[in-house]
Amino acid sequence: MTEKPVSRRNWIKYAGGAAVVVAAGAIGYAAYQSGQAPPPVTTTAAASTTAMTTGPPPQETLQDWLKRVSAPYKGTKLVMTSEATPPSRAISSITDQEFTPLTGISVSWELTPLEHVLEKVTMDAATCTGQYDLYYLDQAWVARFANDVIDMRDVWASKPDLTMPNYNIDDFIPPLMQHVGMYKGKLVGPPCDCPIMLTAYRNDIFTKQGLSFPANLDAYMETAKKLNNPPDMYGTTGQQKGGHYSLYCDFDSILCLYGHGGAQSTNLGGCALGDAESVAGLDYMTELKKYMPPGVTTWDWSGEAESVAAGTVAMYTSWEEFFPMYDTEKSVIKGLMNFSIPPPATKLRDPAQCGFGETPNICHQGASVYTVARCSKNQEAAHIFLQWATSSDIQTRGAILGGGASAVRVSTFTDPRATASPLCRHFPFTLDAIEHHMSTEPHNPSQPEVADLVSHEVANWYGGKYKTSEDALISMRDQIHKITGYVPPA
Repeated sequence: MTEKPVSRRNWIKYAGGAAVVVAAGAIGYAAYQSGQAPPPVTTTAAASTTAMTTGPPPQETLQDWLKRVSAPYKGTKLVMTSEATPPSRAISSITDQEFTPLTGISVSWELTPLEHVLEKVTMDAATCTGQYDLYYLDQAWVARFANDVIDMRDVWASKPDLTMPNYNIDDFIPPLMQHVGMYKGKLVGPPCDCPIMLTAYRNDIFTKQGLSFPANLDAYMETAKKLNNPPDMYGTTGQQKGGHYSLYCDFDSILCLYGHGGAQSTNLGGCALGDAESVAGLDYMTELKKYMPPGVTTWDWSGEAESVAAGTVAMYTSWEEFFPMYDTEKSVIKGLMNFSIPPPATKLRDPAQCGFGETPNICHQGASVYTVARCSKNQEAAHIFLQWATSSDIQTRGAILGGGASAVRVSTFTDPRATASPLCRHFPFTLDAIEHHMSTEPHNPSQPEVADLVSHEVANWYGGKYKTSEDALISMRDQIHKITGYVPPA
């Protein structure tokens, strides 16, 4: 399967005519899919949060505040570059329906695959032309672009009247703010999505075979082997396209590096690959690959999800944002998938032994932030929009309209509109994963190049370039040192 020009989150096309059930009734999911404007969702009490101590008086409504503070910027046209995620698509649609008519500020969303967003942000930040007013930054890029964006707290301090009522920044899930929103004391941007790796498995197959959920990684391997019966059924699947970031994500996960006590970095600033733990991890993933479909090395996260949706995969560990597609009306496995936190790691490396904020754990995350570009010519208007787009109500509606994808605020997980939606039934596991089991890859300014290198070299290992996994990992380590400029001590 060739890679499609869509992101890992663009599975919405599989939703068919499914409707997302919410407290106020059914949202037109099929209408949203076809490009029609989704109907408004009524704000509930659960979506309202505690007011901040600065800003307008609490009796001022959000609509009144938006009208008042945006008046000087009426007619402003903001440009935003973002990955084409389901929440971003949904919020873009809500922007056209509600934010622009209310404020007179229009927002042009350039929604593209993730790698194209990186290209645009890199060029805009380097040239400082102000082509973009707002960026979508993947967690892997936070260190690189931290100096190219505005800390929204600085705007609150200098212009408190531009503080949105009831924004409540403390509502963002704390580990997301710590590991993604913040970098070296700077608020790079509020989180806007957080796909995170969970395990999904076919309950009907497990029940028929008399199997329990794997208690550890050894049992996970044995279960995949036992259920592997190609071509009708494969024990598991993956996102292992050579040279694609998806392969790096599998490498940097519970099923490889982090599951066996490994890490990418050292607390001295070097690369840890090539040690016994990383060898054990790569050997495990290589063995597990035997029980995956043969096309696994040709597809990314979208192809991985499609292989599950086809009904030919018994169990896998990957992005939970795809899980709702298995419960749509047109799904051949509707209601058959169960979800869980992945099995525990054989051992986990202490983050104190790592560098650049790397935090090994069992649930790999791919969170992102929205942020205002430092070189934007419309920073105040962009700041108003940023708060609105990441507010509790808009984030909740974006997650629901996005098909149960990537919630980042605690209030979203408890909102009746989300708890009533069958496409959000994985949310309790998502929240548990973010709060207690979330890993974070190194926040190194060179991390995009490092991830690209690893994804190519793991593919080279699969292709026979190296005699042993240790050889492959040592080669990666040496090349990473060249990328980062690290000189090992003599």
